[in-house]
Amino acid sequence: MSQDDAFFDPQLLDQLLDGHRTAEGFNGLLKQLSKGLLERALEAELTHHLGHERGGKVANEARNVRNGKSKKTIQAEFGQMELAVPRDRHSEFEPQILPKHQRRFEGLDEKILSLYAHGMTTRDIQSQLQTLYGVDVSPALISEGTDAVLDEVQAWRSRPLEAVYPIVSLDCLHVRIRKDGLVAPRAVYTAVGITLEGNKDVLGLWVSDTEGAKFWARGVASRAPACLSTTPRTQTSVRARQSLRRFLEDVYNEERLHSSLGYRPPVEFEAVYAQQQNLPYPVA
Repeated sequence: MSQDDAFFDPQLLDQLLDGHRTAEGFNGLLKQLSKGLLERALEAELTHHLGHERGGKVANEARNVRNGKSKKTIQAEFGQMELAVPRDRHSEFEPQILPKHQRRFEGLDEKILSLYAHGMTTRDIQSQLQTLYGVDVSPALISEGTDAVLDEVQAWRSRPLEAVYPIVSLDCLHVRIRKDGLVAPRAVYTAVGITLEGNKDVLGLWVSDTEGAKFWARGVASRAPACLSTTPRTQTSVRARQSLRRFLEDVYNEERLHSSLGYRPPVEFEAVYAQQQNLPYPVA
């Protein structure tokens, strides 16, 4: 092995993988995203209830204002999560997205993922936020909530990333998302990077109607240069693009090899084999 080929310490790689296996996993990342978005939505609800922004002129006759925050723990698919719920001085504020006595939030992971994903229009986010509330709320509240969510999502999408991610995990989740008044499964592509310290960071989320190779390439192409920018032999954007191109070519060649060998996914193979042998499929 040449010096150029051995630019990454195998022991360091083992340490990073150990950290990956012992960390909270993707559920921990979901918890971070959910906490930020829900707390932003709760703040928007209180603003709508009071009629004025934080620090703004009091607009209600009762002179009701913000009065700190209280802690609330809820249970979702990814485990327990503690939220900071804003309060008002007169104790009149009753959140609708998370009622006072509600401790469980079903389907939160899918709804939160879709809101952060690239490819969601403002109208899509508005529809999904309506689904997140799960109750009939005023159009004004949905509009203000959408603005708050968009601010949170935009801040997350434009946040600075680490200089290098030696390990990047790519996956695709199928979640139910409301679009044009209909709720249907859509593909959400995820890119999770592991830092040199072993911490995980969601590099990006992208939503598509279906899963496909072109969308995989789009996600890799938009994040790989950032992950390669400080590794040896990829110090410049040109070298990063060259490394990315070689990576995509390797993926393509591997896929072409499978095709030339007659490779089929297990489910497809079983269906074809059953047809050839006149066997019932699927098996009851």
